[in-house]
Amino acid sequence: MPIIVLNKISLDKWLSKSIDNTLYDNGYTMLILSNYLKLWIDSNTELDRFIDDEKFYDEFKNFIYKEHVLPLQNYQFDYEEDELYEHYNMTYSDEITDIFIYYKSFTKSLGSQLLHGKNDTSYPLLQFVYNVCDYKDPYNDENELDIDSPEILDSEDYTY
Repeated sequence: MPIIVLNKISLDKWLSKSIDNTLYDNGYTMLILSNYLKLWIDSNTELDRFIDDEKFYDEFKNFIYKEHVLPLQNYQFDYEEDELYEHYNMTYSDEITDIFIYYKSFTKSLGSQLLHGKNDTSYPLLQFVYNVCDYKDPYNDENELDIDSPEILDSEDYTY
């Protein structure tokens, strides 16, 4: 029988916990970090965030908590790593790494140890963005005729 391990601090309690020697708490930090990421996502025409702002914030808090605060349970990503994911990864990994570096700098400026663990990397953030966005297929040329399209072609369109 597996042993069930619970986090030592709940998400709500962690969010309300103040950061030492500051007037800020972890909830404030999550708000700043999530808004920064949301603005970046919304500024990219190839990414389409399919959840609203409130749901995005809730998912972001849950993601950070499970991946970086007490990673006894990993955040459950819901996608397949196919060709489209590989293209997304190659396209955005550098930018998301820069966002992660900004996150580390911001949390350090507050005196927080969040994202400064030895195993903390930008890769889960890359996965998170893909998980909450639709990525436009770069291989889909809209000018090509779609063979599944219900268009009816006139017989004059054909050369015999």
